[in-house]
Amino acid sequence: MAASIAPTSTSFINKKELDLSAFSLSRPLSLQRCKRTIPKKICSVMAPQQSERSPATTGSVKTAMTMTEKILARASEKTQLSPGDNVWVNVDVLMTHDVCGPGSIGIFKKEFGQNAKVWDREKVVIIPDHYIFTSDERANRNVDILRDFCTEQNIKYFYDIKDLSNFKVNPDYKGVCHIALAQEGHCRPGEVLLGTDSHTCTAGAFGQFATGIGNTDAGFVLGTGKLLLKVPPTLRFVMDGEMPDYLLAKDLILQIIGEISVAGATYKAMEFVGTTVESLSMEERMTLCNMVVEAGGKNGVVPADSTTYKYLEDKTSTPYVPVYSDEKARFLSEYRFDISKLEPLVAKPHSPDNRALARECKDVKIDRVYIGSCTGGKTEDFLAAAKVFLASGKKVKVPTFLVPATQKVWMDLYSLPVPGSGGKTCSQIFEEAGCDTPASPSCGACLGGPKDTYARMNVCVSTTNRNFPGRMGHKEGQIYLASPYTAAASALTGYVSLVDDQFASEGSSRKTVKSCCSLHSSSSMASIAPISTSFINKKEINHSAFSLSWPLFLQRYERSSSKKICSVMSPQQAERKPATTGSVKTGMTMTEKILARASEKTKLIPGENVWVNVDVFMTHDVCGAGCFGVFKKEFGQDAKVWDPEKIVIIPDHYIFTSDERANRNVDILRDFSLEQNIKYFYDINDLSDFRANPDYKGVCHIALAQEGHCRPGEVLLGTDSHTCTAGAFGQFATGIGITDAGFVLGTGKLLLKVPPTLRFVLDGEMPDYVLAKDLILQIIGEISVSGATYKTMEFVGTAVESLSMEERMTLCNMVIEAGGKNGVVPADGTTHKFLEDKTSVAYEPLYSDENARFLSEYRFDISKLEPLVAKPYSPDNRALARECKDVKIDRVYIGSCTGGKTEDFLAAAKVFLASGKKVKVPTFLVPATQKVWVDIYSLPVPGSGGKTCSQIFEEAGCDTPANPSCAACMGGPRDTYARMNVCVSTTNRNFPGRMGHKEGQIYLASPYTAAASALTGFVTDPRKFLH
Repeated sequence: MAASIAPTSTSFINKKELDLSAFSLSRPLSLQRCKRTIPKKICSVMAPQQSERSPATTGSVKTAMTMTEKILARASEKTQLSPGDNVWVNVDVLMTHDVCGPGSIGIFKKEFGQNAKVWDREKVVIIPDHYIFTSDERANRNVDILRDFCTEQNIKYFYDIKDLSNFKVNPDYKGVCHIALAQEGHCRPGEVLLGTDSHTCTAGAFGQFATGIGNTDAGFVLGTGKLLLKVPPTLRFVMDGEMPDYLLAKDLILQIIGEISVAGATYKAMEFVGTTVESLSMEERMTLCNMVVEAGGKNGVVPADSTTYKYLEDKTSTPYVPVYSDEKARFLSEYRFDISKLEPLVAKPHSPDNRALARECKDVKIDRVYIGSCTGGKTEDFLAAAKVFLASGKKVKVPTFLVPATQKVWMDLYSLPVPGSGGKTCSQIFEEAGCDTPASPSCGACLGGPKDTYARMNVCVSTTNRNFPGRMGHKEGQIYLASPYTAAASALTGYVSLVDDQFASEGSSRKTVKSCCSLHSSSSMASIAPISTSFINKKEINHSAFSLSWPLFLQRYERSSSKKICSVMSPQQAERKPATTGSVKTGMTMTEKILARASEKTKLIPGENVWVNVDVFMTHDVCGAGCFGVFKKEFGQDAKVWDPEKIVIIPDHYIFTSDERANRNVDILRDFSLEQNIKYFYDINDLSDFRANPDYKGVCHIALAQEGHCRPGEVLLGTDSHTCTAGAFGQFATGIGITDAGFVLGTGKLLLKVPPTLRFVLDGEMPDYVLAKDLILQIIGEISVSGATYKTMEFVGTAVESLSMEERMTLCNMVIEAGGKNGVVPADGTTHKFLEDKTSVAYEPLYSDENARFLSEYRFDISKLEPLVAKPYSPDNRALARECKDVKIDRVYIGSCTGGKTEDFLAAAKVFLASGKKVKVPTFLVPATQKVWVDIYSLPVPGSGGKTCSQIFEEAGCDTPANPSCAACMGGPRDTYARMNVCVSTTNRNFPGRMGHKEGQIYLASPYTAAASALTGFVTDPRKFLH
């Protein structure tokens, strides 16, 4: 036993109470309540070390969910979601505006009919805001289209504007949609808000799922109220420490985007937590979430707390139920920052991730300043700017444009007294400082707009969100994104400036400026910081805001190396120490590590596409000819393979047949191998007697192992779906198609997408009537034939550790029947001993990190399982063998890469020996390889008094063991041995026609169950004979 493959328990997930029966798991998992105070039973994601491990409950474990996953689960009426799932989501609010509204409306009418009605007129919000105060006829026409549609559809929430000469005479007009949505009560925790604007993500500040969608999707939502969405993985950003008085949320988000880049969160949720986030006001949280799309994020979320509830008190009467990430939720990565050590930032042209310290840009001369937009045009943004002007007592040196986001913000500028000003309003302070008069509320120049749009920019400091060329109206414009503090300070100097660079010498410190403006909530919600339960590796980082550009160190592959760690989830506030400013490196699974090494990368995460160096490539007679054809077509008739010693060619499928086309395939293999000087070609010339062919092996997946081509830590690709069998050796092994195989032949490389990993923990003592075939049938029955689609299936636990290599091969062999990309078992003493006399090639095993992220986990107490079968016509049509005792069969088949190994025949012989009876139906025996055939005739069966399997089979009346090959497992030519009708089989698939007869009824089972059934003529539980 190798306890080392069971890393210490470090991460926990919610677990459903399950009955212990093998079939008690068909009930749907119940969705846990979204209230965070509900107590939950938990179990370890990673099995504790063997000495500490108690037997697991048989069944599946429901993984914990992030906030985003919970919201989408509720909206799709699912109990459980994982990143990558595609689900139909019920939409709570759909928003569109003048730029995208006409297109969305047009698609709606085209697809649903000119007279169609929207799905719910009270859930559609239409807000003209972008190109409003302009004489451009096309822009004006867009607003007319919105008005006509809203009148026709009786839309409740249409915030219209008719008189463009004076916005104040339009009481329904609001302004910038993202701020208006919040002010009008359309942002509510736990809901789904979709909008035809990329900055719809702003609403995530309220603890809801909010994201931008295109016109086509919006048209569909208008008609149905639903949308198909892919669940994003979540990045967590923990921000701790006291917020310096010279920083605003704009500095925080610029720091984050500079850290991860404009593509760092592509199609990912960005969840913000920590004491600093808790201290932010709602408007500052909106700034934080507003710019997640600038990092490529799908959505941003901040957990709802008392600050959220207080803001919403007078804005909505609609009930809402907030949701929170589970304490054991799986985050793709985590970044932690000690905000107390950050400095004011800017994003230099021409990208939001072109991060710099504001003080580093003090020599940059500007020609104007712009304060406005959904990012920087809220009431608190103007209060912040007013405080800087008030503290300075000076006039601006460049034109300073002020564009309130909404009509309410405009009113606040003229009515709210600025703290510490003696009663002055923002508008008075702006006038004294020489700023432009606050403009009509709209998006203004943030998106450029028509030529007469107010304040289109050249070189400026702006509180907006994007600084790509032409973004603010001038193709040569140089835009420095900054907070309202930095924007106001820069206006006063004509250069990019810090607040206290200009004013501290005159008695006004950063603290003076900040103390005048209450931008941070005094409430501190420790409840959003769940107890630390999962740990990840942490890089030692200097505290400077720009010390984070170094690449993360790859943690050593050796599992025993010591690592400094920090909590994935912030501990409760009372226990929390300020976080190190910077990023935290997550651990990797075994599959991720193997592919990282093979692609010469230091870090991989699921979903990445990487070029992988192949260690072994295998093909056989069915696919080889096609591979060679592709290779010669693409690389040339005289091309040479990349490495003749890394290619293994094994004829095995359609061998012992008179079919000329099948025979020709073997000839093509032979010709190609001679031409390319392939070292490992296992040829067969004499079909009349396989024993006359010493090079011939048999079934490729078993031969690969017996001949030493399966080695831990390597990449093995083969043109057969059951290549995954080799994962039993702790290597990445998967099947590929003929085109990919042709490319591998020429280059030794292949582009692969890194799969996420499902972990299966199998504990408990293995009953003497259960084999690995029962285990994998239990698992496939649990998750279905599509439950592991393009996912790794990693098998660990005491039951797995107790399995022989051949039994582990059975386990991994059938991961493809669950849709799996590959299966893996960690290498241990059993692995190394098997390989001792089979290979001299050095290998290096890899293991999943203790803090590796698994997409889901299933745990089983194997001691409570019973013998199983998979009934026709699917491997997931699981049943107890004893439940099928009335099913009459006409034959039994023991063979294939799944059930034709030496130990499979020893198991069958054990049943025949125990019974002392003869079989009642024809029983076909097909050894997988020539070595297995030899073992059948030479190895004594334990407890038999020296008898071999062949002798016991003969006494039981079985057919003589056949030539080693795949035989009837895949049907084959008409003269293929043992093509099936109704049978119990140790093979791996039971789809119609799989074993040669289109009406064949195949019951997949273990060698124990197959042998027991042969003795009765009915599907039979082997305990009838083994006990």
